[in-house]
Amino acid sequence: MTHLHEPAVVYCLQRRYEQSSIYTYTGKILLALNPFQMLDNIYGEDIMKLYWQRDEHQPNSSSNGNSNSSSSGNNESQGGNRLKPHVYAIAQDAYRLLLHEGDDQSILVS
Repeated sequence: MTHLHEPAVVYCLQRRYEQSSIYTYTGKILLALNPFQMLDNIYGEDIMKLYWQRDEHQPNSSSNGNSNSSSSGNNESQGGNRLKPHVYAIAQDAYRLLLHEGDDQSILVS
């Protein structure tokens, strides 16, 4: 997004909702939309492994704010090798920072 104001944010979230892309980054914050339907292939052990393996190969992972909030695709963003915003990425990044840097971590769900 080039302009960060309420109408632009709402428009972006509406477009992502229509594409069943329920997760969006805004900086280090993950926004999650309720899809009001069952979505296939966004959870499960196979998807979790994608985020875990991503972290093995990319020590500075996606929740550092570098992910595009309007990324699209099934499991990867426009960057090709970066995965879409996901709750699994938040958990993996917190775990990685705890192990490798010893930083205390917290995840706020509201």
